[in-house]
Formats: sequence, C-alpha cells, structure tokens
Amino acid sequence: MHKHLLADKFNVSLRGLLCREEGQAHSVTYLPQKPDSPFLVPDKPWESRQLNWVSMLFEDGLYRVWYEAFDNDSTHDCECRLCYAESRDGISWTKPELGLREYNGSRANNIVIDSDLVGGLGFHGHSIFIDPTAPPEARYRCSFVGIIKHEDGVHGMLEVLSFAYSADGIVWHHGMPDLPNDFLHYPMTQFGSDTQSSVFWDPNIKKYVGYFRTWHAFGARSIARSETDDLKSWPIPTTILLPDFDDPLVTDYYSNGAALYTSEDESVYYMFYSLYDHNTQKCYPRVAISHDGRHFDRVDRKNYLENDRDFDAGMIFVAPGIHDLGNGECAIVYNAASWTHGSANVAGRPCGSVMVRFPKDRIVGLGTESYYNFTVTGFVDPGNPEVYVNADVRGRLRAALIVDDEYLEGFGPDDCEPLSGDLRDAKVTWKGGHAPSSCDAYLKLFLEDGTIFSVTVNRL
Repeated sequence: MHKHLLADKFNVSLRGLLCREEGQAHSVTYLPQKPDSPFLVPDKPWESRQLNWVSMLFEDGLYRVWYEAFDNDSTHDCECRLCYAESRDGISWTKPELGLREYNGSRANNIVIDSDLVGGLGFHGHSIFIDPTAPPEARYRCSFVGIIKHEDGVHGMLEVLSFAYSADGIVWHHGMPDLPNDFLHYPMTQFGSDTQSSVFWDPNIKKYVGYFRTWHAFGARSIARSETDDLKSWPIPTTILLPDFDDPLVTDYYSNGAALYTSEDESVYYMFYSLYDHNTQKCYPRVAISHDGRHFDRVDRKNYLENDRDFDAGMIFVAPGIHDLGNGECAIVYNAASWTHGSANVAGRPCGSVMVRFPKDRIVGLGTESYYNFTVTGFVDPGNPEVYVNADVRGRLRAALIVDDEYLEGFGPDDCEPLSGDLRDAKVTWKGGHAPSSCDAYLKLFLEDGTIFSVTVNRL
C-alpha cells in the first residue's frame, strides 16, 4: 500500500504524484475545532505569573508534556523553569512531584530543568525531540536558548543555543554525554533565537534540522533554518520565510511551530508560524507547507486558529510537532495568552497549554469549488483495486483506472460509485468489470466541489 498526501499540486515525495488535466484546484487549510479550555493552567507557586512554551510527545498511549513556567519574581525571558505533566487520556493531567529541583527550599514540585542545572545560562524557547541516533542515555534531546552575561553585568549579554539530554525525559543533564559542561567557553552555537525554536532529527536527510527566529535586514522578525550532522556545531541559520506584501502592513513572524508529518510512507513539512500583527498587537498562526523542509509555501493565508477564547484572545503560539494519536486523530498543542504582545503580563490573567485534535492527515488538502481531475502516477492493481480516500466532498468524487491511455472496461468514471460527504477512510468501488491481476493501471480522480487530503492505493 502507498499513501499520497495531497497538500498541493506537486509531488510530496518528488515521484511525480499528480498530473493535472482539467479544472482548477488549490491548497486548502483544514481549520480544526478548538476546545473550550486549556488542559494545563498555572496553579503552582512556580507558575504564578504564567505558563509559556510547551512541547508534547505521545508515547505508548501516554501524553507527555514539558512546559515553561514563570513565577512572580521572573524579570527576564530566560528566568523560567521547565516543568513536566502527563496524562493517559489527554483530559485529566498530573503534575507529579518529582523531587528533582529545588524551589523555595522544597523539592516537592514537577520542575525538571532550572537555571542551576544548566550552569546559570537560564532557559527559554525549548524544543524536545527523540533522537534515534543517540545512545540510550541521550534518547531525549532538549534545545533551548540561554544567555551569557558580560562579566561586568552592564554591557549586555550574548544569546546562545544550548542542549540538554535525558534517558527518560525526566532526569536531565546539561549538554551531551561527550561535551564539556563549561558552556561559558563551549557554547553550542554563536547565535540565539529568543522564541521557541523547532529542532529535530530529520530522517529524510539524516541530519539534525533547526528552525529559528532571526531578524531580516529590513528589521522584521523572520524564520531561519540550519542543519548539521553534529549537534555540537551549527551553521548560522539562513532566512527561509519572512513577511511580504500579502501580510498586514507591519508584521513579524514570531514562532514557527515547524514539524515533519509522516503518515504511512509519505511525509510533508508543515510550519504553523505565528504572525505578529503590530496593528492589533495580536499573534495568530497560519500554515506553510514544504516538500524539502527548505522552501515553504504559505498556502491560503487563512488563520489556522483565531484569538476567539478568553485564554488565547491575545496570543497563540503552536508548538513543534504533529502527533498521531493512533485512533484516527492527530493533535497539536499551543501556548495561549489572553494579553497581547504589547501589553503587560499581569499574573492571574488567563493563559495555558491547549490541545487541538483533528482527523488524521487533515492539515492541508487539495480543493476545488467546481471541478478538477488529476492522475495519481502510481500503479494500481486492477485485480485488487483497493483505493481509499480521505476527503471532504460537498459535490461528488469519482475515480477511474486507465490502461494504455484508455479507461479500463468496467472501471471508468461512470462505473464508479460516487462518494460524497465527510470521508475519513472511504473505499472507492466500481460497479463491475474484470481485469487481469498482471495488468498495470493508473488511477484517475474526478473531484467536484470538495477537498481531498490523502489517497491510498496498492502500489506495485
């Protein structure tokens, strides 16, 4: 079986996926429903000011979340603590007392990383991922931004990218197993990114990839990318996405929420970048897609999530990672704040970590309001023509099998049972016809008023 993710009219895996023949189609962002409340809110003394950047992993049926927390004594971005929470159902959450880090003379808390653990660098804008190439003691990696202050404490500070590692995601160590702990003289990089970055191991290119915030020449916050074979040495990131004339007049791109999404044997790079609109002072996410992780298309410029709840009325920042929950659903998480970027953060105002669930594969699809047909250039076995679609069809969706540039008898578009409605994993069927199993056929799809997100065929 082979799945095609139909994020746009180009081949997701560079195999010549789609051949357009008639009609017009365009990329369409699937807009998910938000919950009515965050799943995590500040309710501990070390969280008294706010919760901040969040990361999630879904492992063996366990939701695992790491989030940054500020107390009322915090005065700087890097004066936060990384905390841990978990859940079996994604609804009821536990903040376990881990006894690892001290806060106000007590270890009865869920703090896993603080400034003392990372040599006084501070901690901000983290990203947690599982490294399949690492030794067992470093299976979990955590990138973060730290600061090196000038020795006289007056002439500013240098932001650097740094790392921590862990065998279980609970007990963390600064650096890497084979790296000196003296980060004042051995920083990971010569650059910093003062927002949440996205760092992960990319199996497509077999390298570590990082998406960071940078400042473009004309002053706008923008998104940059770097890749490396060695976590200890990162090239200076290259700008890959920056505001343009189709954005609001004065705009920055704040966080990026970049992730590699894989479904079956197909993958797409998605970026849930938060647009900071200086006119409204609000931050809200939009979606960009890529097939190589370097060149991103901003799709339809729709807001992926709106600032329409009391807890996220001011800012929404989607965290890195798209999580397959194994039940036909996927999820993302985001950091929410009720205040805008330009206003003061007052303790007690609504904020928190929010989870958004949506049907598997439904992030960006290929849609048309009228008529569109295209050929999937992967062979289908007519003797066992198993074809499944994930689509939202307001009109109808039909299919045909083609051999030698002609419809196979019994498998033309008029022989296909039309499909319509909300199709999560619908099988395409034909009324009749017989074909030798040794025959190779192309699949042609006819879409009338709808959006198709993926098609799965039995590829030979």
